Amino acid sequence: MSNTHPVIAIYPGSFDPITRGHEDIARRTLRIADRLIVAVAHTASQTKTGLFTVEERVELIREVFAGDDRVEAAAFHGLLVDFARQKGARAVALSIVYPVDDPHMRNEISKLAQLLGPSTPILVGGRGAPSYRGFIEESGARYLPDIQSLRNELEAIRAGEREK
Repeated sequence: MSNTHPVIAIYPGSFDPITRGHEDIARRTLRIADRLIVAVAHTASQTKTGLFTVEERVELIREVFAGDDRVEAAAFHGLLVDFARQKGARAVALSIVYPVDDPHMRNEISKLAQLLGPSTPILVGGRGAPSYRGFIEESGARYLPDIQSLRNELEAIRAGEREK
């Protein structure tokens, strides 16, 4: 990693909520990047209703990475490629639910590489199951009877009441 040209990576997703699998991918990305932007997508075309608002997701990500000034949480609208260019990103980390050998997924990764340029590494998360773990945790969270406790935790963080 270079001080003259820092490597900035983007990690896009819905992060609803952020999971240990997401955190694992983000921390591994920091092995090759000087800075990481965890980018929460505003997705108007998304059919599912989120557990948390985009703003709440950004707050949760900030809490997970509190104390690590190399990580920034941000929301974005529009195309990932435009956001990546705007931020000067030279790498993209992906959390993939589908198998990488899936023809559709290979096609999507190929398109992203073409749009960002040939020198942009695309990091695909997971050592086997971790790429699925986030999906399972997120899906399971939709059925938790006590989802309000997560919202209460977020409110406590905002209010500064959380014990350090």
